[in-house]
Amino acid sequence: MLRPYTYIKITDKLGSVIEFDYVHEAETSESWNNLTDTFTLTFPRNLNKEARNIFTGDNALLKRGDEIEVRHGYYPNLNLIFKGYISGVGAKVPLMIKCEDEMYLLKNTNIIFPTKRTIITSSISKTGRTKRLKKPRTIVDTYSLDDLLDSILPDYIHYECLDVQLAKRAYTNVSVTRIFEDLRSTYGLYSYFRKDENNEPILHVGFASDASTGRTVEFKFEENIIDDSNLEYQMADNIFYKVVVKLMDENNNVTEYTYGDTDGSQRTFHLYWDTSKTKPDVEKFGKDQLDKLKYTGYKGSFVTFGEPYVTHGDIVKLTSDKMPERDGNYLVKEVKRGLGIGGSRQEIFIEQKV
Repeated sequence: MLRPYTYIKITDKLGSVIEFDYVHEAETSESWNNLTDTFTLTFPRNLNKEARNIFTGDNALLKRGDEIEVRHGYYPNLNLIFKGYISGVGAKVPLMIKCEDEMYLLKNTNIIFPTKRTIITSSISKTGRTKRLKKPRTIVDTYSLDDLLDSILPDYIHYECLDVQLAKRAYTNVSVTRIFEDLRSTYGLYSYFRKDENNEPILHVGFASDASTGRTVEFKFEENIIDDSNLEYQMADNIFYKVVVKLMDENNNVTEYTYGDTDGSQRTFHLYWDTSKTKPDVEKFGKDQLDKLKYTGYKGSFVTFGEPYVTHGDIVKLTSDKMPERDGNYLVKEVKRGLGIGGSRQEIFIEQKV
Protein backbone atom coordinates (compact mmCIF):
# COMPACT_ATOMS: atom_id res chain seq x y z
CA MET A 1 0.00 0.00 0.00
CA LEU A 2 1.30 3.47 -0.91
CA ARG A 3 1.89 5.63 2.15
CA PRO A 4 2.18 9.44 1.76
CA TYR A 5 5.22 10.78 3.60
CA THR A 6 6.39 14.34 4.22
CA TYR A 7 9.80 15.47 5.43
CA ILE A 8 10.31 19.13 6.41
CA LYS A 9 13.68 20.62 7.29
CA ILE A 10 13.89 24.17 8.65
CA THR A 11 17.23 25.88 9.21
CA ASP A 12 17.46 29.11 11.20
CA LYS A 13 19.89 31.93 10.58
CA LEU A 14 22.43 30.43 13.00
CA GLY A 15 22.39 27.06 11.28
CA SER A 16 20.26 25.19 13.82
CA VAL A 17 17.97 22.60 12.24
CA ILE A 18 14.48 21.41 13.18
CA GLU A 19 12.94 18.48 11.31
CA PHE A 20 9.36 17.24 10.97
CA ASP A 21 8.24 13.94 9.50
CA TYR A 22 4.56 14.81 9.57
CA VAL A 23 2.24 17.62 8.52
CA HIS A 24 -1.36 18.35 9.48
CA GLU A 25 -2.14 20.24 6.30
CA ALA A 26 -0.07 21.96 3.63
CA GLU A 27 -0.45 23.27 0.11
CA THR A 28 1.75 24.64 -2.62
CA SER A 29 1.13 26.87 -5.63
CA GLU A 30 3.61 26.65 -8.51
CA SER A 31 3.37 28.42 -11.87
CA TRP A 32 5.56 30.17 -14.41
CA ASN A 33 2.87 32.86 -14.54
CA ASN A 34 3.74 34.01 -11.00
CA LEU A 35 6.99 35.47 -9.76
CA THR A 36 6.87 33.42 -6.59
CA ASP A 37 6.02 29.80 -5.78
CA THR A 38 4.43 29.50 -2.33
CA PHE A 39 4.07 26.88 0.39
CA THR A 40 1.59 27.15 3.27
CA LEU A 41 1.96 24.88 6.29
CA THR A 42 -0.76 24.50 8.93
CA PHE A 43 -0.45 23.00 12.42
CA PRO A 44 -3.53 22.47 14.62
CA ARG A 45 -1.83 24.10 17.62
CA ASN A 46 1.36 25.80 18.74
CA LEU A 47 4.25 23.38 19.01
CA ASN A 48 7.00 23.33 21.61
CA LYS A 49 10.47 21.87 21.61
CA GLU A 50 13.15 22.18 24.26
CA ALA A 51 10.68 24.21 26.37
CA ARG A 52 10.48 26.85 23.63
CA ASN A 53 7.63 27.59 21.27
CA ILE A 54 8.73 26.66 17.79
CA PHE A 55 7.04 29.36 15.74
CA THR A 56 5.57 32.12 17.93
CA GLY A 57 6.78 34.53 20.61
CA ASP A 58 9.99 36.50 21.13
CA ASN A 59 11.87 33.34 22.04
CA ALA A 60 10.63 31.28 19.09
CA LEU A 61 13.04 28.76 17.67
CA LEU A 62 12.14 29.57 14.07
CA LYS A 63 11.31 32.93 12.56
CA ARG A 64 10.69 34.82 9.34
CA GLY A 65 13.61 34.41 6.96
CA ASP A 66 14.57 30.89 8.07
CA GLU A 67 15.20 28.42 5.27
CA ILE A 68 12.72 25.61 4.62
CA GLU A 69 12.98 22.48 2.49
CA VAL A 70 10.02 20.17 1.90
CA ARG A 71 10.15 16.67 0.43
CA HIS A 72 7.01 14.67 -0.20
CA GLY A 73 5.90 11.51 -1.94
CA TYR A 74 4.92 7.92 -1.36
CA TYR A 75 7.47 6.36 0.98
CA PRO A 76 10.34 5.80 0.35
CA ASN A 77 10.31 7.84 -2.89
CA LEU A 78 10.32 11.55 -2.06
CA ASN A 79 10.37 14.56 -4.38
CA LEU A 80 11.75 17.97 -3.45
CA ILE A 81 8.48 19.90 -3.80
CA PHE A 82 9.55 23.19 -2.21
CA LYS A 83 12.69 25.06 -1.20
CA GLY A 84 12.59 28.60 0.12
CA TYR A 85 12.08 30.77 3.20
CA ILE A 86 9.52 31.40 5.92
CA SER A 87 7.84 34.67 4.93
CA GLY A 88 5.24 34.92 7.69
CA VAL A 89 3.90 33.21 10.81
CA GLY A 90 0.25 33.53 11.85
CA ALA A 91 -0.72 34.43 15.41
CA LYS A 92 -3.89 32.34 15.58
CA VAL A 93 -4.75 28.68 16.03
CA PRO A 94 -4.52 26.71 13.81
CA LEU A 95 -1.00 27.96 13.29
CA MET A 96 -0.28 28.91 9.68
CA ILE A 97 3.27 29.21 8.31
CA LYS A 98 3.63 31.00 4.96
CA CYS A 99 6.69 30.38 2.82
CA GLU A 100 8.06 31.69 -0.48
CA ASP A 101 10.72 30.34 -2.83
CA GLU A 102 14.06 32.04 -3.56
CA MET A 103 12.19 35.06 -4.87
CA TYR A 104 11.65 35.98 -1.20
CA LEU A 105 15.27 37.18 -1.00
CA LEU A 106 14.92 39.29 -4.12
CA LYS A 107 11.76 40.96 -2.83
CA ASN A 108 13.82 42.16 0.11
CA THR A 109 16.83 43.30 -1.92
CA ASN A 110 16.73 46.92 -3.09
CA ILE A 111 19.21 48.10 -5.69
CA ILE A 112 20.30 51.10 -7.73
CA PHE A 113 21.02 50.53 -11.41
CA PRO A 114 23.19 51.44 -13.19
CA THR A 115 26.01 51.92 -10.72
CA LYS A 116 29.72 51.22 -10.46
CA ARG A 117 30.56 47.55 -10.78
CA THR A 118 32.36 45.54 -8.11
CA ILE A 119 34.29 42.56 -9.43
CA ILE A 120 33.87 39.48 -7.20
CA THR A 121 36.87 37.17 -7.11
CA SER A 122 35.86 34.80 -4.32
CA SER A 123 33.95 31.66 -5.35
CA ILE A 124 32.26 30.77 -2.05
CA SER A 125 29.85 33.00 -0.13
CA LYS A 126 29.62 33.34 3.65
CA THR A 127 26.56 31.12 3.64
CA GLY A 128 28.41 28.35 1.83
CA ARG A 129 26.51 28.84 -1.41
CA THR A 130 28.45 28.78 -4.63
CA LYS A 131 28.91 32.28 -5.95
CA ARG A 132 28.35 33.32 -9.52
CA LEU A 133 31.49 35.13 -10.70
CA LYS A 134 30.42 38.57 -11.80
CA LYS A 135 31.62 39.81 -15.18
CA PRO A 136 33.34 43.19 -15.63
CA ARG A 137 31.24 45.35 -17.98
CA THR A 138 30.71 48.97 -18.85
CA ILE A 139 27.04 49.97 -18.93
CA VAL A 140 26.24 51.96 -22.06
CA ASP A 141 23.08 53.34 -23.69
CA THR A 142 21.84 49.83 -24.45
CA TYR A 143 22.78 46.61 -22.75
CA SER A 144 21.87 42.97 -22.76
CA LEU A 145 19.49 41.21 -20.40
CA ASP A 146 22.52 39.29 -19.17
CA ASP A 147 24.25 42.59 -18.32
CA LEU A 148 21.28 43.70 -16.25
CA LEU A 149 20.85 40.43 -14.36
CA ASP A 150 24.54 40.11 -13.63
CA SER A 151 24.49 43.60 -12.10
CA ILE A 152 21.34 43.40 -9.98
CA LEU A 153 21.37 39.80 -8.70
CA PRO A 154 23.21 38.60 -5.58
CA ASP A 155 26.23 36.59 -6.62
CA TYR A 156 24.83 33.30 -5.25
CA ILE A 157 21.82 33.44 -7.63
CA HIS A 158 22.45 31.42 -10.78
CA TYR A 159 20.31 32.26 -13.78
CA GLU A 160 19.50 31.58 -17.42
CA CYS A 161 18.18 34.24 -19.78
CA LEU A 162 17.41 35.16 -23.37
CA ASP A 163 20.07 36.83 -25.48
CA VAL A 164 18.27 40.15 -26.05
CA GLN A 165 19.22 43.82 -25.97
CA LEU A 166 17.38 46.22 -23.67
CA ALA A 167 16.90 49.97 -23.93
CA LYS A 168 18.70 52.00 -21.29
CA ARG A 169 16.71 51.98 -18.06
CA ALA A 170 17.40 53.32 -14.58
CA TYR A 171 16.15 51.99 -11.24
CA THR A 172 16.60 53.75 -7.91
CA ASN A 173 16.09 51.93 -4.62
CA VAL A 174 13.62 49.39 -5.97
CA SER A 175 13.42 45.67 -5.31
CA VAL A 176 14.77 43.18 -7.82
CA THR A 177 11.27 41.76 -8.22
CA ARG A 178 9.98 45.22 -9.19
CA ILE A 179 12.52 45.15 -12.04
CA PHE A 180 11.22 41.71 -13.04
CA GLU A 181 7.70 43.15 -13.21
CA ASP A 182 8.97 45.93 -15.47
CA LEU A 183 10.71 43.41 -17.74
CA ARG A 184 7.45 41.48 -18.10
CA SER A 185 5.23 44.49 -18.82
CA THR A 186 7.73 46.06 -21.25
CA TYR A 187 9.40 43.10 -22.92
CA GLY A 188 7.13 40.14 -22.17
CA LEU A 189 9.89 38.41 -20.19
CA TYR A 190 8.82 35.99 -17.44
CA SER A 191 10.89 35.53 -14.28
CA TYR A 192 10.62 32.48 -12.03
CA PHE A 193 12.76 29.88 -10.30
CA ARG A 194 12.89 26.34 -11.61
CA LYS A 195 14.98 23.33 -10.58
CA ASP A 196 18.11 22.51 -12.56
CA GLU A 197 19.44 19.01 -13.25
CA ASN A 198 20.87 18.89 -9.71
CA ASN A 199 17.53 19.90 -8.15
CA GLU A 200 18.97 23.31 -7.26
CA PRO A 201 17.06 26.55 -7.93
CA ILE A 202 17.97 28.46 -11.07
CA LEU A 203 16.36 31.74 -12.07
CA HIS A 204 14.74 31.72 -15.52
CA VAL A 205 14.21 35.08 -17.24
CA GLY A 206 12.75 34.72 -20.69
CA PHE A 207 9.63 33.55 -22.40
CA ALA A 208 7.04 31.44 -20.60
CA SER A 209 7.72 27.74 -20.40
CA ASP A 210 7.29 25.61 -23.53
CA ALA A 211 6.78 21.95 -24.32
CA SER A 212 10.41 21.38 -25.34
CA THR A 213 11.76 21.38 -21.78
CA GLY A 214 9.31 19.20 -19.83
CA ARG A 215 8.72 15.53 -19.18
CA THR A 216 5.64 13.73 -20.50
CA VAL A 217 3.43 12.10 -17.82
CA GLU A 218 0.33 10.05 -18.62
CA PHE A 219 -2.98 10.27 -16.76
CA LYS A 220 -5.96 8.04 -17.55
CA PHE A 221 -9.51 9.16 -16.73
CA GLU A 222 -10.57 5.71 -15.58
CA GLU A 223 -7.50 5.13 -13.37
CA ASN A 224 -5.62 7.99 -11.72
CA ILE A 225 -7.71 11.11 -12.36
CA ILE A 226 -9.78 11.67 -9.21
CA ASP A 227 -11.81 14.72 -10.26
CA ASP A 228 -12.26 16.06 -13.79
CA SER A 229 -15.21 18.39 -13.06
CA ASN A 230 -13.07 21.45 -13.92
CA LEU A 231 -12.03 20.03 -17.29
CA GLU A 232 -14.00 21.13 -20.32
CA TYR A 233 -13.75 19.67 -23.81
CA GLN A 234 -13.90 22.52 -26.31
CA MET A 235 -14.26 22.70 -30.09
CA ALA A 236 -11.93 24.98 -32.06
CA ASP A 237 -14.82 26.54 -34.01
CA ASN A 238 -16.34 27.84 -30.77
CA ILE A 239 -13.18 29.60 -29.51
CA PHE A 240 -12.42 33.26 -30.22
CA TYR A 241 -8.98 34.81 -29.67
CA LYS A 242 -7.17 37.93 -30.80
CA VAL A 243 -3.40 37.54 -30.96
CA VAL A 244 -1.27 40.70 -30.69
CA VAL A 245 2.39 40.33 -31.68
CA LYS A 246 4.72 43.08 -30.49
CA LEU A 247 7.85 43.06 -32.64
CA MET A 248 10.82 44.81 -31.06
CA ASP A 249 13.84 45.66 -33.22
CA GLU A 250 17.45 46.16 -32.17
CA ASN A 251 16.69 49.80 -31.26
CA ASN A 252 13.75 48.76 -29.05
CA ASN A 253 11.20 50.21 -31.45
CA VAL A 254 7.91 48.28 -31.25
CA THR A 255 5.60 47.41 -34.14
CA GLU A 256 2.27 45.68 -33.40
CA TYR A 257 0.54 43.09 -35.55
CA THR A 258 -2.94 41.66 -34.85
CA TYR A 259 -4.40 38.33 -35.94
CA GLY A 260 -7.60 36.40 -35.28
CA ASP A 261 -10.94 37.58 -33.93
CA THR A 262 -11.10 41.31 -33.22
CA ASP A 263 -13.60 40.80 -30.38
CA GLY A 264 -11.96 37.67 -28.96
CA SER A 265 -9.93 37.24 -25.78
CA GLN A 266 -6.59 38.97 -26.29
CA ARG A 267 -3.23 37.25 -25.91
CA THR A 268 -0.05 39.29 -26.38
CA PHE A 269 3.31 37.91 -27.53
CA HIS A 270 6.67 39.67 -27.74
CA LEU A 271 9.26 39.00 -30.42
CA TYR A 272 12.89 40.09 -30.72
CA TRP A 273 13.79 39.72 -34.35
CA ASP A 274 16.81 40.72 -36.44
CA THR A 275 16.38 42.84 -39.55
CA SER A 276 16.83 39.88 -41.89
CA LYS A 277 13.34 38.67 -41.00
CA THR A 278 10.33 39.90 -42.93
CA LYS A 279 6.69 40.59 -42.23
CA PRO A 280 5.67 37.09 -43.45
CA ASP A 281 7.88 35.61 -40.70
CA VAL A 282 5.97 37.60 -38.09
CA GLU A 283 2.66 36.66 -39.68
CA LYS A 284 3.54 32.95 -39.54
CA PHE A 285 4.45 33.29 -35.86
CA GLY A 286 1.20 35.07 -35.05
CA LYS A 287 -0.96 32.54 -36.89
CA ASP A 288 0.94 29.65 -35.25
CA GLN A 289 0.15 31.10 -31.82
CA LEU A 290 -3.49 31.51 -32.83
CA ASP A 291 -3.65 27.85 -33.88
CA LYS A 292 -2.24 26.81 -30.50
CA LEU A 293 -4.96 28.76 -28.69
CA LYS A 294 -7.86 27.69 -30.92
CA TYR A 295 -7.67 23.93 -30.54
CA THR A 296 -10.15 21.11 -30.12
CA GLY A 297 -9.43 19.49 -26.78
CA TYR A 298 -9.47 19.94 -23.03
CA LYS A 299 -8.99 23.13 -21.04
CA GLY A 300 -9.08 23.75 -17.28
CA SER A 301 -7.72 21.57 -14.48
CA PHE A 302 -8.02 18.10 -12.99
CA VAL A 303 -7.16 16.49 -9.65
CA THR A 304 -4.99 13.42 -9.29
CA PHE A 305 -2.91 11.65 -6.63
CA GLY A 306 0.50 12.87 -5.45
CA GLU A 307 2.19 10.59 -7.97
CA PRO A 308 3.25 10.70 -10.70
CA TYR A 309 4.90 13.99 -9.73
CA VAL A 310 4.24 16.86 -12.14
CA THR A 311 5.50 20.43 -12.27
CA HIS A 312 4.78 23.37 -14.55
CA GLY A 313 6.47 23.04 -17.91
CA ASP A 314 5.77 19.30 -18.04
CA ILE A 315 3.39 17.72 -20.55
CA VAL A 316 0.43 15.61 -19.45
CA LYS A 317 -0.92 12.97 -21.77
CA LEU A 318 -4.64 12.57 -21.10
CA THR A 319 -6.08 9.22 -22.20
CA SER A 320 -9.38 7.40 -21.87
CA ASP A 321 -10.60 3.88 -22.60
CA LYS A 322 -14.16 5.14 -23.06
CA MET A 323 -13.35 8.08 -25.36
CA PRO A 324 -9.94 7.43 -26.96
CA GLU A 325 -10.73 9.95 -29.71
CA ARG A 326 -10.21 12.68 -27.11
CA ASP A 327 -6.69 11.57 -26.13
CA GLY A 328 -4.09 14.34 -26.31
CA ASN A 329 -1.00 16.03 -24.87
CA TYR A 330 -1.21 19.31 -22.93
CA LEU A 331 1.32 21.76 -21.50
CA VAL A 332 1.13 22.23 -17.71
CA LYS A 333 0.84 25.87 -16.66
CA GLU A 334 0.32 25.50 -12.92
CA VAL A 335 0.25 22.87 -10.17
CA LYS A 336 -1.37 23.17 -6.75
CA ARG A 337 -0.53 20.47 -4.22
CA GLY A 338 -2.41 19.50 -1.11
CA LEU A 339 -0.88 17.16 1.46
CA GLY A 340 -1.52 16.13 5.03
CA ILE A 341 -3.82 13.90 7.04
CA GLY A 342 -6.23 13.75 4.09
CA GLY A 343 -3.62 12.24 1.80
CA SER A 344 -1.75 13.67 -1.19
CA ARG A 345 -3.34 15.43 -4.16
CA GLN A 346 -2.27 17.49 -7.18
CA GLU A 347 -4.49 19.89 -9.10
CA ILE A 348 -2.96 20.26 -12.55
CA PHE A 349 -3.84 23.25 -14.77
CA ILE A 350 -3.27 22.83 -18.49
CA GLU A 351 -2.32 25.71 -20.80
CA GLN A 352 -2.65 24.44 -24.35
CA LYS A 353 -2.59 21.36 -26.55
CA VAL A 354 0.82 20.35 -27.88
